[in-house]
Amino acid sequence: MNNSISCKCTTYIKKGNNLKLTFSNDTFSIYGDLNKGENIIIKYYGKLVESNKIILNYGYGNLWLDKTVIYLDLCTHSDEKCYCTSLELLHTETLYLCFMDNNNNWDLNGSSSYSITVEDSLNTLTKTVLDITVPEEEYISKFNFLFKKLKNKLLNFLLNIGSAFEKTLNKKNSDIY
Repeated sequence: MNNSISCKCTTYIKKGNNLKLTFSNDTFSIYGDLNKGENIIIKYYGKLVESNKIILNYGYGNLWLDKTVIYLDLCTHSDEKCYCTSLELLHTETLYLCFMDNNNNWDLNGSSSYSITVEDSLNTLTKTVLDITVPEEEYISKFNFLFKKLKNKLLNFLLNIGSAFEKTLNKKNSDIY
């Protein structure tokens, strides 16, 4: 399978991003980082691909939190018919997926749905920094990039905590007066 995609899928990703294949089986592929908050591309080429419409059902965790149903877009390239869509990973729990066509035929991975592990981006960044084994100058460049990304996520996290604390403090002060 080719790691680059050149069809309608590319319109889902900001210009300049280089998509990498992170998961693939005989039914679908996922392009993009499997981290909470990231956008990924799902490209479906399973047993329902000859249908007129493909619908993706997905949710997070055993209870299928934030269950969503969306139509996939038809893409044709490299003599391969497929359907694709983009979605943002909202939780760090397991992402469960199943596919359906317009005739109510299901692709359920047998009977257990497909599942993908979604990571917390801070944990992934930490693992990446600790596991780098590259030449020193490349290491420094990657470390600086990862450090900036981690710093931004940490600052956003601290700002959110500070904002919540300030609201609580203001509420307590208003209750006193």
